Amino acid sequence: MPVKRKPIRRTNSRSHRRKQGKSNTAVVVISAIALFGIIYWISNPSADNKIVTKKPAASQTPEESRAENPEPQKDEAPQKVKPLEPKADTDVEKGIYRAAAKLHIDPDKIKHKVSDGLLIYTVPIDPALSDLLFANMIIKGEVENLKGKFVSGQEKNHRQILSFTDNPTGKKIQVELYYKKSEISPDAAGKYLTIIIDDFGYANGKLLNGFAETKPEVCFAILPDTKYADEALESAKRGGHEAIIHAPMEPINYPKENPGEKAIFIQLTPGEISRRMERYIEKLPGCIGVNNHMGSLATADEPAMQAVMQTLRKHNLLFVDSRTTNSSIAYKIAQKNQVPAFKRDVFLDEPDLSDATLNKRLADCIAIARTKPQVVAIMHCHSANHLAYLKRFITLAEQSGFKLVPLSKLGAYKLPAIQ
Repeated sequence: MPVKRKPIRRTNSRSHRRKQGKSNTAVVVISAIALFGIIYWISNPSADNKIVTKKPAASQTPEESRAENPEPQKDEAPQKVKPLEPKADTDVEKGIYRAAAKLHIDPDKIKHKVSDGLLIYTVPIDPALSDLLFANMIIKGEVENLKGKFVSGQEKNHRQILSFTDNPTGKKIQVELYYKKSEISPDAAGKYLTIIIDDFGYANGKLLNGFAETKPEVCFAILPDTKYADEALESAKRGGHEAIIHAPMEPINYPKENPGEKAIFIQLTPGEISRRMERYIEKLPGCIGVNNHMGSLATADEPAMQAVMQTLRKHNLLFVDSRTTNSSIAYKIAQKNQVPAFKRDVFLDEPDLSDATLNKRLADCIAIARTKPQVVAIMHCHSANHLAYLKRFITLAEQSGFKLVPLSKLGAYKLPAIQ
């Protein structure tokens, strides 16, 4: 007997597919949301869901316990820091210690005392790092930046002494700057300085005597045919000074600047130039050499310089090129003629006689001394202010480590071989 089959129930295929699609979409969305949540939970765990494994307290070493539970920072021992201004009760004192820091001075080396109601600071300066003038400027600047009042400055017993008033308190404070002998570097002591004073022949009396009483290493450059030329030469000899002839020579802007009718002019024949040089030597006997007065045109002219140097060689005299022009060939021509020759490095009193100029020129000499063992400086004898300027410069130069030497003792540059 045949089996009776169940009738197949037919459904609407389109409706069925629609329902199935909706179901699949829901599954995908829910799965995506769940997956995103799992990823976020793994990568950004919160404090509540972190899994922390911790050793039992009994099994931790003291070091591990301190590492996990550091003591509060306030309980740490404070570090000892050396103060920048250890004794700075006033603005002036603050300025002193701030300047000392710039000058690399150990604050412990700065001493102070009270004498007759005056607070005195003594500050040692290392000449290998600074000179007294530079230290003077730095301290004065720092004090004035803090509204301290600079009263006066002077030199005494190889020290620079600065006086200040502290504005808020009215306290008087003195600063003494000095070099310790033990702090002077060997290099500073090996530099040689020669100073030549130009234009003697116009000065006489007290001014001339004042220059004659300066250190004997200072050289006098005397103009021939001037009223007091002979007196200047005698004063130089009495004071133990060397002297040279300050030979007048033609400048570029002649006749606006006139060296005199008996000067060396480039239009003169070599024979006439030689005769004029011979006359200078005759009028100022005992001079060890010559330097040029003016001469910015003449020292750039080879024929004129050849005639000058040949005369100097004949009399075994040296030559100093005052270098009144960068075009000068005088030094070169002197060497070719085997005349001992030097070149001026610094004009000390130009452009004026101010403290700023003095400081700058001393700094120039120190800088030059770093590259050569000898420095040749020139200045003038026109007034009492020039004399005072010279004395101050010599004191400060020696404190800076220079040894003042006579021109004749200064080592000449090597002469070139005869070609």
